[in-house]
Amino acid sequence: MVMIDFLQKRRSVRKFKKDLVSKEDLARIKGYCDTIEEKSEDMKFFLMENGETVSKALKGKAGYAGVTIEAPHYLGIAVEKEDRNSMLTMGYTIESLNSTIVEMGLDTCWLTVKNVDSATMKSVFGEAGPDIKYLIAFGYREGKKLFEENAVSFRYPLSEVVFRDKI
Repeated sequence: MVMIDFLQKRRSVRKFKKDLVSKEDLARIKGYCDTIEEKSEDMKFFLMENGETVSKALKGKAGYAGVTIEAPHYLGIAVEKEDRNSMLTMGYTIESLNSTIVEMGLDTCWLTVKNVDSATMKSVFGEAGPDIKYLIAFGYREGKKLFEENAVSFRYPLSEVVFRDKI
């Protein structure tokens, strides 16, 4: 994705429609995650197709100040090590994954799960639950317009805004 497209198209979505993503798109996302896992020894992905189950279990515990973003699907990202390099690699990987999902016409939102207890994480994601550091909520944004205005505006060059010799 070209940087200007990235800056214009990427938005963190807080409200998703309940519409499910097609099986083909879910398989494509899963395939991309599998490719990442093959290259990384300590990163695992968990695709949760039943978003309602996840959001109910994490309500009041995950997200922004305990406000869980309800989405039709979630991706859990687990890492074994929490050193600086592993976390940095995970951040870049998640952004790459987010870009791939956005290019498919879907929307995403990062969610933190650091305040969720291990028992809850195990009940939702299985044995690897406590290793999950972030979730990506994804689906179709609620209220999306067919022709949406760009979120950027024209900018004058610095030389036309700053006075150098005369006012």
